[in-house]
Amino acid sequence: MRYRGLTKEGDWIYGWYCKVSNRHLIIKKNARLVNPLGGLVIQIRQKYYIDGFIEVIPESVGMSIVLNDKNGKEIFGSIPIDGKMTKGGDIVIENPPFMAKDKNKKYVIRYSNHSFDLATKKGHWPKRNDGYAYYGCSWDNIEVIGNQTENPELLK
Repeated sequence: MRYRGLTKEGDWIYGWYCKVSNRHLIIKKNARLVNPLGGLVIQIRQKYYIDGFIEVIPESVGMSIVLNDKNGKEIFGSIPIDGKMTKGGDIVIENPPFMAKDKNKKYVIRYSNHSFDLATKKGHWPKRNDGYAYYGCSWDNIEVIGNQTENPELLK
C-alpha cells in the first residue's frame, strides 16, 4: 500500500505509513539506517538516524485506493488512525454524475467497511453515525479536484 502525508514544512511525502512512539512517519522507498560515524549499525548503543523516515501531520495521512481518476491522478482516501478518521482524503466530483441532481456535488474519499467510498455530509441519502452518507460509484467518472488537508473550503 502507498500512503501520503504532509510535513510541517508543507511538503507531501509518499511511501509507507507507520507510527513509532507517537510519531507519525512516512517511510520513503529508499529509507535506510545511517551511522554518522560510518560503517554498519550493529550496536544498539551507537547513535544513528533514519534517512527516509519523514514525520508527517497525522491528520493529513491518506492511503492510495490503487485507482486513478479520469485524468490519471492517483486517488487517496481518508483512513482511521488512533480511532479517528484523518483528513487525508481527496475531494472529488463525479463527472458525469450517476444521477443528474448530483451534478457538481463534491465528495470525500473515505475508508468504510473494508473499502473506500464516496462520502458527503450533504445530500438525500441516510447518514451513518459519523455524519456521512456513503455512495458507491463508477470510478471511471471520478475527478480529483483537491484534498481535505489543503482545500477544506471546497466542501463548504
